[in-house]
Amino acid sequence: MLFLTACPILEELIIYDLYFNSEESLTCDEWNSFCLSNLTTAVIDCFHRHLTLKAVHNVPSLRFVIDPVNCRNNFIPTFHNLTQLGLACLDYNWQFLLQVLNHCPKLQKLEIDEADTYEVTWTRKDDRENWVDQDFVPQCLSLHLRTCDLFNCELQLA
Repeated sequence: MLFLTACPILEELIIYDLYFNSEESLTCDEWNSFCLSNLTTAVIDCFHRHLTLKAVHNVPSLRFVIDPVNCRNNFIPTFHNLTQLGLACLDYNWQFLLQVLNHCPKLQKLEIDEADTYEVTWTRKDDRENWVDQDFVPQCLSLHLRTCDLFNCELQLA
């Protein structure tokens, strides 16, 4: 992965099936420490990995596939330049979505796909039973969001 640090003008990055030996591996630590500051688009499938998105925090357009179970506290950095986000996620909860949105203050376009790449849809029973209305609306929703696309989502309308 360190070869990417030698690509200062890299504009597009697509990563699928990235594997580290362990969360503590040197490669994973090195991935967490570098930044690809010239990226305009990133597509990252980090579904089965403990990975941070810190290296792509400057990107304006991001799509990532994630299992929230694999998220650590530092997984989601603040994306100051992010205007387009695609989130494909299995079995996420709305708390996780709020956490992501709170780190995207300039978001204008949001795409949520609740099914993974294998088109398996999951339900969120715990989400419905334990949801507590939040006292705030993420800044991006109230100030910048213009487009929201929902795919394969199970919604309960009151």
